[in-house]
Amino acid sequence: MLVNIKDIYQKAQELSQLEEKQRLEEINKLEKIKVGGWVKSIRESKEKIFIALNDGSTTSPFQIIISRKNFSQTDLLEQINFASSLLVSGKLRSQISWAIHQFFQQEGFYYIHTPLITANDTEGAGELFTATTRYDKQYEKDFFRKKAKLTVSGQLQAEALAQGLAENLLKHVIEEVIKNNLSELNYLEKYHQKELTNELKKISNLNFPRLTYAECLEILAFYMKNNPDGRTVACFDLLFPQVGEMIGGSMREDNYQVLREKARKIGLDLENMNWYLSLRKYGYAPSGGFGLGLERLIMFISGTENIRDTIAFPRFPGKLEF
Repeated sequence: MLVNIKDIYQKAQELSQLEEKQRLEEINKLEKIKVGGWVKSIRESKEKIFIALNDGSTTSPFQIIISRKNFSQTDLLEQINFASSLLVSGKLRSQISWAIHQFFQQEGFYYIHTPLITANDTEGAGELFTATTRYDKQYEKDFFRKKAKLTVSGQLQAEALAQGLAENLLKHVIEEVIKNNLSELNYLEKYHQKELTNELKKISNLNFPRLTYAECLEILAFYMKNNPDGRTVACFDLLFPQVGEMIGGSMREDNYQVLREKARKIGLDLENMNWYLSLRKYGYAPSGGFGLGLERLIMFISGTENIRDTIAFPRFPGKLEF
């Protein structure tokens, strides 16, 4: 049976807590296992060879002890050499993503897929990449018969399907990472940010302070619902140290005329936005939601300073590899 090294260490820790007789009984029950990984280091003595193996499931290597006397394949020993080292950031990303999905599943939410190509400018910033097969900009002859863009957010489509927890979500994710990736956090503490685990534990037990809109000046995107004062909108941002905005959310404007006028004032294409505006015409129920910046969350949990280091294949101006 092929297992990962992290599971072996976890089982060893469980066995170490048993009485000696019970521990021996449990060891005898264990079936033969196989471990696959990369050679991190090799040490040799006259009688034995010590190989540190790592499969990426933990930052702690697994030591293999080979007796020269009892190992018949001596030619194989000569072929073993240092192979490669592993990055641990991907493991935290995997655990964080899983914890997010787990949280929403436990809360009864549905997972949906939204389009990658859209005709809409979700935030109204006008900075979307164009997806086209034509150099002459005659988009009416293009695949979609109109100008198509790469989406920056699926929130409008999600709103159409979800007729949706911020603090509890982040606390759940942090608790899951501490529980399942403590060795990785200890590694990051050693080489990146001291007291990282303690800082995360503080966040998971913290009551987040709140600032009202009376204390803030900037009003955000067009789709946010106006408050009764007519000046502010019903939205919130969740801010984290060193990272900034971790989560942004709002109630959606449910009045058709108000929403249409706000979209017109900021110059949105009303024809392309008609499907979204029309949701308000036919029994629209009040709704709200929020978006989480996954890379920013990984930055905070891992103590990483540059957001590019939280992504396996980062893209940024002047850089398009892989």
